[in-house]
Amino acid sequence: EFAEKTDLIVIGIIDSGVDLISQNLSEADKNIILFGTETTINSNAHVNQLVKLGISKKNIVPQICNILESEIQDDCGSANVEFLIRQYVDESLEKLTNSNNILGVLCCTHYFFSKDIFINIMKEKLGDRFKILDPNERMADFAVSYLSYLTDLEQINERKIVNKVYSKVEFLQKEID
Repeated sequence: EFAEKTDLIVIGIIDSGVDLISQNLSEADKNIILFGTETTINSNAHVNQLVKLGISKKNIVPQICNILESEIQDDCGSANVEFLIRQYVDESLEKLTNSNNILGVLCCTHYFFSKDIFINIMKEKLGDRFKILDPNERMADFAVSYLSYLTDLEQINERKIVNKVYSKVEFLQKEID
């Protein structure tokens, strides 16, 4: 809604996630797990957009990851974070009709910081029958690419960029400086 009412450039995790899924989906990929906060998952925004693309709702597993973002903020590599990710991966896998060719999508900006834990647990459970997709990287890449087109600080100040991946963009901005 905000993006439609402003002249600011808004880079959102939902649109980026759906784009990323559609680009990585093949005939062999039958299952998509959406790992997200309660607010994100309950909005059904990802599911609704994926269904519009022709993906069957029965092949989409929305997985609420309660308090995971808060635990990641405290310590993204902690035992608590690993425990929660393992719990949510297990819950999501129980909801699948089969566990072949799974796309696991990190639908929260915080999850980037614990991506390796997601990968390790999914690999332990599924071997090579999965792929983790992280829309955060796509949003940050877009922001960095866009900033590279702006030639000086005055232009950057004139053009406002709003990104819902503040921490990742701040990290990348430090690299640019």
